[in-house]
Amino acid sequence: MKVLADTNVLFAFLDEKWDFVNIIKDAYLEVDFFVLQQSLDEIKAKRHAALEPIEWYLRKNGVKIVKGKGKADDLVFEWAKANRGVVSTRDFNLKKRLKKAGVQVISLKNNKLVL
Repeated sequence: MKVLADTNVLFAFLDEKWDFVNIIKDAYLEVDFFVLQQSLDEIKAKRHAALEPIEWYLRKNGVKIVKGKGKADDLVFEWAKANRGVVSTRDFNLKKRLKKAGVQVISLKNNKLVL
């Protein structure tokens, strides 16, 4: 299964100490993780000091970086459709859009998966 982590999930890792990779791996046997370059750029612009620990976590867990051009939410949507992937996000509007299109969404709440 391919899972793309949205920017707000990366912030949750840092702010709320959510180990999203291992939480999701505990529920699914084979998972490949991805993150958009735009998410990392957004983190750098909003909270530059957060970028280094997030990049360390992504490298440590073998998360692949996906490049693209355009708005992050649109790229998340396009990636999910093209790769038949799952999206991990806490963004209400994005979740709604993805679910309407038939894309599986994983969210985290209190260190637990919400499907």
